[in-house]
Amino acid sequence: VNDWFPWDLAPRQEGDHLALVFPSTRDRLLVMPHGDPHVLIAFEEAIPVRSVRVRGPGLRSARLAVVYDDPEGLREDRLGAQSGTEATWALADAPLAVNALRLSAEFATDDRSLTIEIGRR
Repeated sequence: VNDWFPWDLAPRQEGDHLALVFPSTRDRLLVMPHGDPHVLIAFEEAIPVRSVRVRGPGLRSARLAVVYDDPEGLREDRLGAQSGTEATWALADAPLAVNALRLSAEFATDDRSLTIEIGRR
């Protein structure tokens, strides 16, 4: 991970996953380009991604978009919403090298801690 927004998100590498606390107020989240308040996690270099799993004890639902390089320029695919304390998106037909993740989340409790596991190709 090379960069993130909001600035105080501060994702930590813990073994094979990232750990972070999702912001409690929406006023610090990005909204553009698709209108969903989200955090941005950007990688230093594009990485080959097979799947993304997001888990959190207080998680109610999550939405994910991936940003990647395409021969015609930078592109973004919205992979949709999932409900529950764990969400997994398979990128079988998606891009080979991901530059960034845009993650939106709703919570059922005050526990906003999340782990993000990235399955590499």
